Amino acid sequence: MRWMKYERATEFDRKVKPLLLKHEACHNLPIGVLNRLLNQHDLGDILMATVENKQKILGSFFMTPPHHLIVTFHDADQIARTAEFAAKKLAASKVKIPSLIGEKHQVSVFAESWKKISGQDYKLGMKQRIYQLSEVEDIPESEGSMRMATKEDLSFLEDWVLAFNRETPERPLSREEAAQLAEHRVQEGSLYLWEVKHKPVAMAARTRKTDHGQTVSLVYTPIEERKKGYASSLVKHLSREILNDYTFCFLYTDLANPTSNKIYTRIGYQPVCDSLVLEIVDD
Repeated sequence: MRWMKYERATEFDRKVKPLLLKHEACHNLPIGVLNRLLNQHDLGDILMATVENKQKILGSFFMTPPHHLIVTFHDADQIARTAEFAAKKLAASKVKIPSLIGEKHQVSVFAESWKKISGQDYKLGMKQRIYQLSEVEDIPESEGSMRMATKEDLSFLEDWVLAFNRETPERPLSREEAAQLAEHRVQEGSLYLWEVKHKPVAMAARTRKTDHGQTVSLVYTPIEERKKGYASSLVKHLSREILNDYTFCFLYTDLANPTSNKIYTRIGYQPVCDSLVLEIVDD
């Protein structure tokens, strides 16, 4: 086996993308992040690596600090061996891994190898399910309508982004970071609101782009507006808009929240695979 590190996103894309596209929905995270990096010149401390054997790629590892290490294995028969080999190489490089994300079986195998070799334990961050949608079901809607967020909405969007972040296993955002994220989404025209009688009651965004789809994310409803169908109506309309441009759209859900999982299936989202976020426990 060989450990190959890449300095150029274009080279990593050329080697890994064809494998990821075989299961585009399950791999929407690494594909989407990689597509974004192709347009960046300064990649900083980004980790892009593969494990190869006789020109065959057995696994790929991708991390944009301070975010998760995205773990993907491409040969089901060699996951354990590949995981141990990669863990040894990463441990030797002294790279700091804050957390892991990937298909539940694959990332669990790697986490055990990392624990064995590095001595660092891990804990569950979130059990997730990845859904894909290619046709929107015509379900009943709540009152209100969708509109694109504008700079006039930034006064409350900062708080909404912070509240959304607290309900996820992602790295906690500072108030300044939440404000910057909200402003960025508004400027690029990717953040949408559901509005009832001129009052915003839910938000969602169209974010990472794969080759044939786009991800729905940042789905949030303030506590006082929940259980009224606002988020599901917004996701329905936003998904339909994405399907005007792409073949399908994706989203991640928290399996600890059965309500959201039920809502998305009613819209037409179909489960494609389960994912885990595993947080590395510092020494």
